[in-house]
Amino acid sequence: YELAERKKFWRDTGGSNLSLLLIHLARYIDHSIQNRSSVPPHEWNLALAAIQIIKNHCGDIGLTLGSVAETLGVSKARLSRIFQDLAGARFVDYVRTVRIERACQLLRESTLTIEEIVSRCGLRDVPSFYKNFSFSMGVTPSEYRRAAMSRNNQFHNQTNTKGEKIMVILSEISENLQKGKAKIVKELVQQAINEGADPNQILNDGLLAGMSVIGEKFKNNEIYVPEVLVAARAMNMGAQILKPYLAANGVVATGKVCIGTVQGDLHDIGKNLVKMMMEGKGLEVVDLGTDVSPEMFVQTAIEQNCQVICCSALLTTTMGVMEEVVKAAEAAGIRDKVKIMVGGAPISQEYCDEIGADCYTVDAASAADAAVEFCK
Repeated sequence: YELAERKKFWRDTGGSNLSLLLIHLARYIDHSIQNRSSVPPHEWNLALAAIQIIKNHCGDIGLTLGSVAETLGVSKARLSRIFQDLAGARFVDYVRTVRIERACQLLRESTLTIEEIVSRCGLRDVPSFYKNFSFSMGVTPSEYRRAAMSRNNQFHNQTNTKGEKIMVILSEISENLQKGKAKIVKELVQQAINEGADPNQILNDGLLAGMSVIGEKFKNNEIYVPEVLVAARAMNMGAQILKPYLAANGVVATGKVCIGTVQGDLHDIGKNLVKMMMEGKGLEVVDLGTDVSPEMFVQTAIEQNCQVICCSALLTTTMGVMEEVVKAAEAAGIRDKVKIMVGGAPISQEYCDEIGADCYTVDAASAADAAVEFCK
């Protein structure tokens, strides 16, 4: 079972499953793409829309390149080319991968027969399912299910005490958050609460522990932007269940940050990623959105008692606004009370030093780490 899981992991991350798309997106955030304009935005949107359709309708046996192209209003040839170029996989291969992943989940978490799983995953027939599954996972579906059941039984046998059971649940919260399984994370958080786990423990040892792993993997280029986004979504869903209990216990964030894209700039992908990473570190983040004036940054920092102001820019024509933020903070008399962080594609450490800002980082995970240090 573990060998099959490892093989699946490396096939997913090192193989065809969205590799080029993820790499391009990660480099976009980390200002490493040199020819960003070479890929029109509408082509990215088509590729992402196609992926979303596949994810939502993988159980439909009628899901084909033609049906997706018709839904998106483009030709099959065009969608095939865009999907191949940006997702790094042929359409049919990607659909097969998604269906096998869904089959794995059903084998682990349900008692459905193989025939029922084949039907629910939109697969053609049992023989071809066995062939494709064995090729992808290294074991047959039956062997995979037996191994999963054996591991589950071991867990149940090892969790005789209440404390041990809670620790297992917290570990499962972290693991499922890293996989982006929002619905499962939400259910596990509620289960941990029902078992009597301390809300602060659920937050730290479950949700934040999982996001810390995501942050480190992203920093080391082991995962890419879409995986961070789905993990953050899973964390947010778990946090929504937890918030009333945290409030009742008087648990507060470790610090407060306001963040925004500077005036004249409407790009927000990088800013949103930094926000998610910071929230994953336990910080409270006030998101000012895009096109934020220097006065708004400073006013928010004063009114919300923020320890850090984070300024993002993608356009070279707007990066000068960051210096205005620094000057506005000085004019308001809060420069010695608030740290100013800057980031984005055109920004460098030299520019940070030049304008008198406090910190520049090359990626979202490092920005979150720096903000935590400033809030101590």
